[in-house]
Amino acid sequence: MIAHASLLIVVLVISETFARLTFRPKVNAASLPTTWDWRTRSQETGTAFTSVLDQGGCGGCWAFSTVDAAGAWMQMATNGTSEAVKAPMSPQYQLDCDKRNISYYGMDVTQAGCEGGLILTSYRELAWEIGTLENQCQPFTGGQHSKCTNKCDSTAANAKNYKKWDNEANYYRPINFWLFDYDADVDYRSAGKANKAHNQNDDYYWPLVKTSQLADVFKEIIYNCGPSSVAFKSCDSFQEYKSGSGNNINIYKENINEMIDPDRYGCGGHAVTIYGWGVKSGVEYWIVKN
Repeated sequence: MIAHASLLIVVLVISETFARLTFRPKVNAASLPTTWDWRTRSQETGTAFTSVLDQGGCGGCWAFSTVDAAGAWMQMATNGTSEAVKAPMSPQYQLDCDKRNISYYGMDVTQAGCEGGLILTSYRELAWEIGTLENQCQPFTGGQHSKCTNKCDSTAANAKNYKKWDNEANYYRPINFWLFDYDADVDYRSAGKANKAHNQNDDYYWPLVKTSQLADVFKEIIYNCGPSSVAFKSCDSFQEYKSGSGNNINIYKENINEMIDPDRYGCGGHAVTIYGWGVKSGVEYWIVKN
């Protein structure tokens, strides 16, 4: 899937916290390449990037995105070592087992499986509490189960359970970019409906940072660290989008009318994984696994 660069609304990425994750030279935004695609970096990623899964009618995008990005990170971090991780991780396990009610950044959060969830707390639980299973242990069955199972069946007896990722420092820590920290390219004021946000004093304020600056920061993290999760507003036009292939890719662009009046256009939150970026006919885009 190819998405226009201004699609970015709420970003959650995984930041490097452990020395062993320094597997390639760091660069800053000014030195970034014009295009980047982690899917083509097999010498660094091994078998990190799997085929796209079909979540069907299950609203568990939060689980699919987090285990995809975290699994890719784990595989890149361990590639070429005796602890190499070769298998993708299981979104089914995350859907079934990430159910603990927690207070996080002032919010009481309980993941609701196929009814929705928050990627920020999903990463927290993955890294600190439940860990995850290899996908061959618990492949996606089309929905969530009432019981959490953390054992492999007999057909995958040698697969591993990466409980708490088996390290004290954790491989990942979340960085959260909130919508109202940034200035979207959409002019909501002149469009007649202003987006508002509250600060701790219950005052309204406007974003401060341009979308282009946010995009540079996000590119830098993706390039230096790996694929990352993103949540955005998915509306009717996204449901109708077809990506195309090869040189005939179609770039998805959000509809300003949908952004202004999300209730009218069936908008809701959706989580995906970004693998890189590119440019087509002067239009920048993100490479997205949906």
